[in-house]
Amino acid sequence: ETMKDLPRHVPIVAVVDPARDGLHNAVIKSLRANEGIQRLVYVSCNPTATLVRDAGMLCSPPTKKYPGRPFKPTMSQPVDMFPLTKHCEMVMTFDRMSEEEFEKSTTE
Repeated sequence: ETMKDLPRHVPIVAVVDPARDGLHNAVIKSLRANEGIQRLVYVSCNPTATLVRDAGMLCSPPTKKYPGRPFKPTMSQPVDMFPLTKHCEMVMTFDRMSEEEFEKSTTE
């Protein structure tokens, strides 16, 4: 609702920092469907499970459940916020595929 008031030519960066359970399906659907969001910064405290699962849904081809051009991972950075433990945060950046990239990926 709020997003529709923004000018179309303004690139939008969304930042998500979900709990260990990862993103809710409705959030992934909204991120995928709103093509004004050109970059997504995902901060994960569970990089080997929910980040992997969510990245798959964010980067997969469009479906009825997850419409819109997919994202692609462009950068990742582990962050050791808890030294001397096994726990590590992961910050991952996803960029929206351009129309050309998307068309090329669907014809190959």
